[in-house]
Amino acid sequence: MFTQMLRQAGIAALVSMFMGVLPLGFGILYAIRPTEQRLALMRPVSLAAIFGAIHGTVLGLLNVFRNIGVQPDAAFDHRAYIGLAESLDDEATGVLQELLDENGGLDRAEETITGSVNALLSREISDRMSEIDRLMPLASSDEKDDLIREKKRLAVEIKALGRPPWKSFNSARS
Repeated sequence: MFTQMLRQAGIAALVSMFMGVLPLGFGILYAIRPTEQRLALMRPVSLAAIFGAIHGTVLGLLNVFRNIGVQPDAAFDHRAYIGLAESLDDEATGVLQELLDENGGLDRAEETITGSVNALLSREISDRMSEIDRLMPLASSDEKDDLIREKKRLAVEIKALGRPPWKSFNSARS
């Protein structure tokens, strides 16, 4: 029965169904071996699963209305009710309503994804700044000036990504 259903489903339906498995996989990977990178990926992947579910729901509704439109009598009969029930079950409706009511849910999706990507991009900059901190005591005064200039440049880059400011120097050492 389940395999027959999967064979009849289109590519969009299959993608929206299996998109929910992706956050589960990342969650299991994070539980087995937690890293900051995996944690930073969890939120955008979860949002992708949410949007996949919304996509599947909307696509189901559109297919129901398309089916109604191609019928000769264009009636809202039992097939339309079955299609609507399949596209909007109680759980999906409850989850969607919960997300819409949540502060910072769907209305801040772009901000969430941008913040997560910027966090990943800022990691390399933070690592280089930490490396500069380790090199500073070993460097000559000319090298220190170069390291300070590089660190100031990196601080501007990390600030542009919206990350917390990194400690910096006010003046070059001589």
